Amino acid sequence: MSTTSRNRTWCYRRPSAEPPTPHPATVLLLVEVSGSSLAYDRQVKRPLYARAEIPEVWIVNLQARQIEVFRELREGTYRTQFVAKGDDSVVPARLSAVGPVAVRPLLETLPDEEDR
Repeated sequence: MSTTSRNRTWCYRRPSAEPPTPHPATVLLLVEVSGSSLAYDRQVKRPLYARAEIPEVWIVNLQARQIEVFRELREGTYRTQFVAKGDDSVVPARLSAVGPVAVRPLLETLPDEEDR
């Protein structure tokens, strides 16, 4: 698994000998950390990720302190959408070896929207 960080977007990719430049065909999970860009990330970027066939997208919503999970991509739309918050945990669908990601500890490592 390789990780690329750029502009608060993380892509978890298939391992390869290729350079760590994200490409939609190699991305297994894309994590978008959203504060003031939340509406843009939901309305513009998420549909672009779906069209690029990225199988799973998490939007870390700093305002509501929750993770919005989008998966089961079919015909350019994420069919499964749910919110994880508080004491919830989320397991990446195609990265199950990562194990459960606990929401509260993850959010505690990120700034509040007001702190940015």
